[in-house]
Amino acid sequence: MPSSAKKEHEYKTASLTGSLPHSYQIAGAIVMALDISDEILTGKTAKRYYSGININEFDRKQIYLALGRRLLSSGIVPASPILAQDHISMMQVTALSLIHLAKKWDSLLARIESRSGKVEGYRQATLSFCRLFIIDIALRISAWARLTGLAPPGPASFAWANSNGAGKLLRSTLSTAGITREQFGARVGVTPVSIDNWLDGKIRPSLKNVVNLAEALEVLVPGTFRQTWQKRLQREFTLGYLGDMIASVTGREAVVGLTTSLQRFTRILHEDIDSSLLKQSDGQEILARLLRNGVDAPESRALLLTLVSRENDDKWKRDILASMTSWGLRFEEIAISSAAPHASAGLAQALPAAALINEKRDGTGEDIERLAATSALQPQDYMRVVSGDLSLIIEFFTKGIEDRRKIVKAHPTSPRAHMELGSYLGMISRYLRDDHLMVEAIQECKIAAALCPGWDTPLVESGIILGNAGRYADALAELDMAANTMGAVTPHLANCRGYVLLQLKRCEEALRDFETVIQTRPDFGSALDDAAHCAFLIGDRLKAIRYAKMARKYGVSSSFSEWRRGSYDKM
Repeated sequence: MPSSAKKEHEYKTASLTGSLPHSYQIAGAIVMALDISDEILTGKTAKRYYSGININEFDRKQIYLALGRRLLSSGIVPASPILAQDHISMMQVTALSLIHLAKKWDSLLARIESRSGKVEGYRQATLSFCRLFIIDIALRISAWARLTGLAPPGPASFAWANSNGAGKLLRSTLSTAGITREQFGARVGVTPVSIDNWLDGKIRPSLKNVVNLAEALEVLVPGTFRQTWQKRLQREFTLGYLGDMIASVTGREAVVGLTTSLQRFTRILHEDIDSSLLKQSDGQEILARLLRNGVDAPESRALLLTLVSRENDDKWKRDILASMTSWGLRFEEIAISSAAPHASAGLAQALPAAALINEKRDGTGEDIERLAATSALQPQDYMRVVSGDLSLIIEFFTKGIEDRRKIVKAHPTSPRAHMELGSYLGMISRYLRDDHLMVEAIQECKIAAALCPGWDTPLVESGIILGNAGRYADALAELDMAANTMGAVTPHLANCRGYVLLQLKRCEEALRDFETVIQTRPDFGSALDDAAHCAFLIGDRLKAIRYAKMARKYGVSSSFSEWRRGSYDKM
């Protein structure tokens, strides 16, 4: 009987466009792509997790273990009896890798959230993370190939990345077998229309139909086996589905480019491992660590430096080097570049419309955006960071101050030019502990506030600068004065004042400010985490645990981790 076209079409058109999904949503999308019925992965607890409802850590780990098992059984993650002999469980390796990457992704989302109240760069943020992921997975695949003695995957393994890659595979196979779609449909038990839809990529076959396809192809292609066809088809259609979802955000060309780079990196790393690690007495143990930990394995450093030396693309060089710095520096750049033009950081108000019109008229906005574009770290900068050359930081800071002072000189009546300089000077004064820079920073913020009355960003920034210098009483006075000037407490002001009050151990007042933020932005992870910390300190455990779980959901888990470790029980 023909399968349900409606169900298959729904799976095909699922998308993650429109926003940056959290890791639990991505896990749900992968389960949907697998098209399975599983006691753990499609049970009530898992569905709660995919929808964003908090579940306990044990259940979460069980979901990822079950997902690892299913990725193995479907052939997406390759298994090997050789690894089992070495007591390496690919199910556990896969599950722990997924958990690790999920935390990294949520960490990036939290950083983007804190940097900008409005995000436009969905494509760039997704693509940038995928590039870091490609470097990590290339290391793991290369280690897997060396441990098992198998060749790294070739171009055919990545055909799914092309538009309708699985359909093209099926079409090519039928052409080789010399069978028409009507004849093939009769063998599989579906209508020719269903066959056309599969070949054209309009829908994907259900798991039941994949089994029927495999049985038919075993007969049509001599020397092949049903189980092999079933795994291959399931793998191609599943990865094709996931590739379509990524392409809906990044574009198809980017997906093909990512897989092409993955194949190239895997080949290079595979060769490098052959000439170095396998000669060492503990080579097998090192390979196992690379398989389990990817770029976080200590041994990855030498391999990645070799990869940089053999890579010609400057963007890939930068990302390979960035992957050696725990991804933090690159995450900050991604977060900044993901913000919409003219958007303010975190909860701060964007520049008012009238001031924005003036910026466009006099060119201030163009100058500031050009400055942001030219300030990105280059491959040689990351190489200096990796090598421990800290003089780069002083050079980077000095040039940043000079560039921003030039913009203020060119646009003396621009509030954003003064705000940009004040905020930057405040950051530098914090790192260099320079009081003169701090005084200048506060002066620039006050000029910006005077040029644009009612804009909360420069008013609050002065308090932030003082708070970062450890002058919490002065910071509180500045923030209270800002509230009086505006006649209201904005979420941005409440969040910053809450932090200062927390440092002054006025936890109940701090909690009230953080809850003001949460009322407006219930998804703001850092405010939820700080609210949880305050609630723990004043003994309101029920509220604290609720906020800690919510904060973890949105990528900030400090209070949750401290609670699980029992740190708050000792207070």
